[in-house]
Amino acid sequence: MSKSTVAFFLTLLLIVVLIARHNTRSKSETPRPVAENRPVSPLIPAPVSSPGAASPTVAVSTPAQPAKEVDFAKIADQVHPAVVLISVFEPSGKLLKTGTGFFVSDDGKIVTSRSVMEGGAHAVATLNNGHIANINGIVADSDTLDLVVLKSEAKERIPYVSPQKATDADEGRKIGVIGSPFSKVKPAYYERAISKRRADPSGDLLELSMALPPHAIGSPVVNERGEVIGVVTRGPGNLPMAVHMSAAIQTIVAQVNPEGKGKWFVSGATAESLASPAEGPPKVPLAGKPGPIKSRLLYSPTPDYPSAARSSGNMVKGNGRFRVTFGTNGEVRSVSIAQSTRNGVLDQAAVEALRRWKAVPGQEWTLSVPITFRP
Repeated sequence: MSKSTVAFFLTLLLIVVLIARHNTRSKSETPRPVAENRPVSPLIPAPVSSPGAASPTVAVSTPAQPAKEVDFAKIADQVHPAVVLISVFEPSGKLLKTGTGFFVSDDGKIVTSRSVMEGGAHAVATLNNGHIANINGIVADSDTLDLVVLKSEAKERIPYVSPQKATDADEGRKIGVIGSPFSKVKPAYYERAISKRRADPSGDLLELSMALPPHAIGSPVVNERGEVIGVVTRGPGNLPMAVHMSAAIQTIVAQVNPEGKGKWFVSGATAESLASPAEGPPKVPLAGKPGPIKSRLLYSPTPDYPSAARSSGNMVKGNGRFRVTFGTNGEVRSVSIAQSTRNGVLDQAAVEALRRWKAVPGQEWTLSVPITFRP
């Protein structure tokens, strides 16, 4: 092979090598395609790599669920066996006011607002089953908390509630105010929202988004889980009503002296000196079957022998029968003479006494009452 041929082949080989190196450099400098920026799903956020993790983890979030509706009607049904309607009477026997309370022990202790009992000389409690229990008086009293504890005559173990510490009593939270089934308002509960929680020298208070009617005072207050977290009382200052929380209930209950006797706010009134309103008239037999009828009466004082008859010097005996009609509110609508005692003074004394009788609110009904007057 000639030198010229060898030189040609070497030149050709050099050109091939240069071309190959150029192509390799061009491939290495070509930029890699950029990953497409796809939108992230609200259900699956962008992957987050944890330091030291072998592979990234994906956190899946769920959309916010709507707030669950609270069935306060069902909660009220569960709490009602412990709630009572309190009827408070003046020394004369006239109905002074009604309020709400609730049992906090199975032996008959009732918590209510102090304002419910002010001016009262005696009282009875209407239980959830319609039975009437005498109240023997106040066994713990706090003007600061506007709370009292009453002792009722419990003849059997009574359903009661145990107040719980409110851990979620924040503004905007729903609460239920549970009244007595025997109150005039149906259904016997109110739904409200907490508008403000504030500290007070008497303890934490809750203010509500809407006002409550007067007869709601003394009612237990429950949260969304049905736990009793407070009681409706008078509010401080210009606030008509507020909710004293469970700590206040526990404080007043702790003040009860197991050996203490019940008292009343009326001067001179004691549990021993006042006749029990729910016992019924001891000398006035009721017509028909006395058991069921007597259980419907809240207050039934015996007519006294009239002083006018005593002063006249003509102290006569007299037997009569009177028809008493009760309205749906438990008040006497009318008293008529079915059989006269044949003495106008005795008849008038009977009518005046019967007009003071009180019955369990409900439907209208009429009672025939025989009365015997003896000097």
